[in-house]
Amino acid sequence: ATTVAGATALNGGLALDADKFTVADDTGNTVIAGTLRVAGSSSLNGGVTFDATKFTVEDVTGNTAIGGTLEVTGLTDLNGGLAMDSDKFTVADATGNTVIAGTVAVAEAAQLNGGLTMDSNKFTVADVTGNTAIAGTLGVTGATTVAGATALNGGLALDADKFTVADDTGNTVIAGTLRVAGSSSLNG
Repeated sequence: ATTVAGATALNGGLALDADKFTVADDTGNTVIAGTLRVAGSSSLNGGVTFDATKFTVEDVTGNTAIGGTLEVTGLTDLNGGLAMDSDKFTVADATGNTVIAGTVAVAEAAQLNGGLTMDSNKFTVADVTGNTAIAGTLGVTGATTVAGATALNGGLALDADKFTVADDTGNTVIAGTLRVAGSSSLNG
């Protein structure tokens, strides 16, 4: 055993057990073959690289690259926005606006407290009134129940030509039989 009480200058590098712990003479590069345990804080002013490219932290920018899976069990603060695969899933830093390039599958109920807009203006639900606007064709395969008044500003056609109401004149065509159970008033 050797005890050194003062400073030690090794001007030729250092090698313990040949390759277990080495310090290169010219560069100062240090190789540790076993486990490195650090009880206190560590300052690495030159970036960090683990296992070639598995985990890297750049010196200047602090950008971190992780080649494997990152598991986080606690709360994560991302105070700068979020981007996955460049543009596949993004969250804007200032607004929180979220863009999802793929399909969104929601297994449970979804609550949208700010209205809804699909494909710019093809389908909109107003935030305050709940008014719904559909720019294209509405196809309903099941039964439809309307509890309130319905305004059809564009005429009406059931089964193409079975029952039609013209938009401009109000002329009504009934292809089948008209049955009236109560009284009828025909003014004109």
